Amino acid sequence: MVKDRQSGIPAQGEFAVAIAWLAHAFPQSAFSLGPVDKALGEEGPVRDGFSPASSAFDVHVGQIDTYLAYQTRFAEGMDERTRAAHLIALYSHQFSAAVVCVYLRTGRVPDMDPQRILIRFEAVDRSEMALPLDVWRFHIRSSGHVLPATDDSLGVFHDEIVAHLRPVIDALKRKTGFSTAAQWRLAADSLAGAFLDLGQALGCEAEAIGMALALVGREGSPLASPALRFETIKTVVDGRPVEKTFRLRGGCCLFYRTAQNRFCDNCVLLDADSQRSRLRDFVRGSSLQRREE
Repeated sequence: MVKDRQSGIPAQGEFAVAIAWLAHAFPQSAFSLGPVDKALGEEGPVRDGFSPASSAFDVHVGQIDTYLAYQTRFAEGMDERTRAAHLIALYSHQFSAAVVCVYLRTGRVPDMDPQRILIRFEAVDRSEMALPLDVWRFHIRSSGHVLPATDDSLGVFHDEIVAHLRPVIDALKRKTGFSTAAQWRLAADSLAGAFLDLGQALGCEAEAIGMALALVGREGSPLASPALRFETIKTVVDGRPVEKTFRLRGGCCLFYRTAQNRFCDNCVLLDADSQRSRLRDFVRGSSLQRREE
């Protein structure tokens, strides 16, 4: 864990430093500080298109239809539940990346109360990076408040993110019928993936993986996902050893049910040997592409 607090930066300053680092390291993300108090108790957009996360996915607010419709860009022939699977995976990953960044950078748990977190679904400015057309993201806005330090910060982190995601998952269940258990497994995948991505970028991969496994292995947690695991894939490219660590899913995004009719490389429905073979091919292909660039 990389703790900026060791340099004596106040909590609000730590938060701002973490956000600035995230914007530089992962420019596709959107995480900002701003006032959120007026959002309390309100259901619709508050200001600048932001809404409290606690109500942004409610059917009567109307935004959930926009969120679900966007998922069809990833594959043709998506039914309602497949769109829901992709939506919970997308939102939980983008939210997780934001709060995991703060946690790994500062050692402090950010306030994740869904009434005090605002979100806005927005188009990514393609002038900032090379991206396909019509790429959208969830912009996360926080007051910058962090919770009091405890001896069990990871336990506090667990309870906060569960409380944040619960109204989102419940709203998607009411709207689409996609089961809450399946959604929680996808949320666990996204959370673990965020720990891996941020851990690799911050140079604390092993510690971040340990935290992710502790979170999804917590007894009685809705995030519990026995099939989720991490594995390092090793291969040789042009005579040189290459390796990369992957998070292998415990949930299913239902992509195989779309018109593409194929499995993801790390699909939970594939056996372990098939997953390794596909990921080994991916590592080879990625390594060769980087050398050509």
